[in-house]
Amino acid sequence: EEHCEFVGRENLEHIKTLAIRGFDCIGGQILIGNEKKHGNPVSALCAFLPFLEPSVTGEYNSLPGYNAAYKRRALESVKKDLPLLFGYEALLLNEILKKKFKIYIEPSVKIKHYFENRNINTLKLSFFYNINFSHARKTYYHWSGFQVVMRTLMAVLIPFTRTIKFLIEIYRSKPGYLSGVLKNIHLVFLIHLSAGLGTLCGYYFWSNRHNVRFTQLEYNIER
Repeated sequence: EEHCEFVGRENLEHIKTLAIRGFDCIGGQILIGNEKKHGNPVSALCAFLPFLEPSVTGEYNSLPGYNAAYKRRALESVKKDLPLLFGYEALLLNEILKKKFKIYIEPSVKIKHYFENRNINTLKLSFFYNINFSHARKTYYHWSGFQVVMRTLMAVLIPFTRTIKFLIEIYRSKPGYLSGVLKNIHLVFLIHLSAGLGTLCGYYFWSNRHNVRFTQLEYNIER
């Protein structure tokens, strides 16, 4: 993606070293590439909270989405489902973790990510990503009608549960951002509200045009 880039050639050496040490999936620290233009870090925090500076070295159970490196053997372990899983990295990581592969974050590996420069664009991306992701989860795991109903009830609470969880994580791991986040708490709630609405729509109203729309936004939106 044009809005993501490794910072410096030494990143490749860090990744190579970690791969030799036995780690199968490797991510780094996310930098806001357009911070001066962007001004408001809320969308960056919602997308990459554990991986923004300061991030901590060690084993994780997730990676910064589409900003990571994988060993071939990890990907080949889910080869049959890879075309679907590559489109939804959270599903891919879930399946890789089930097979006991190791995920590692190294902050010296720096990745510059350019975020949307308008809040409305962040909300659109959140909605269309989640409408596709929830449909993919339902399909991949072959949820029954009862499971979809239960997930629907849970999805109604997404704006509230995720906002509370987000604030707790900010307080614990990134307190320097807390005052700025509280000033923009309405935006945090709206991002999670759009995610919840997208999730609900994905369970019942998904069509391939939603996938096309998300791809158009992801690649063409102003940053």
